[in-house]
Order: sequence, then C-alpha cells, then structure tokens
Amino acid sequence: MTEDDYRWLRPEQLDAQPRVSNAYGAIYSPHTATIQPAKLARGLARAVEALGVPLYENTPAIDWQPGEVRTPLARIRCAVRQRQPRGGRVG
Repeated sequence: MTEDDYRWLRPEQLDAQPRVSNAYGAIYSPHTATIQPAKLARGLARAVEALGVPLYENTPAIDWQPGEVRTPLARIRCAVRQRQPRGGRVG
C-alpha cells in the first residue's frame, strides 16, 4: 500500500461516517470494512445449520484447548472452533 491508498477526511467529511465526538479528522482507506458482530454470528449460524451442523446455544464452555471444548456435560473435539460474541463457542 502507498500513500495513495489513504486520504485525510476533514471534520465536515465525517458526517457520512460513524459518529465520533469532537473529531479533528480521520484517515480513510477503501481497503477496510466494518463488521456487525451479531449479524456475522447469525449468518455463520444459518450457514452451518444449513449444512446440518447442530448448534447448542447457551451452553457454557468451561474449558477449551486447541481442538477441544469442554462443557458441563460433554467434551467436544473439533478441527476448527469459532469464538462468538459474549464468549460463546461454535465447534
């Protein structure tokens, strides 16, 4: 990336951006994005459920290690696990 990939936004240009109190300006790059975590989690859940993967919501993870998550009732082994908002896990 070069300096051409970034541009300075003056306070009046920030009106179209997320609100920050008393901003002096910001650096903008078209190569970045924002993600709404709840929408991402719901989208991931829908996608894996469509593949037949069962999800167990509101199940506390009491311990986790690479490739394994423990709950009060089970030990789940997995190749990949995804941390979810509020500390939940999908394995």
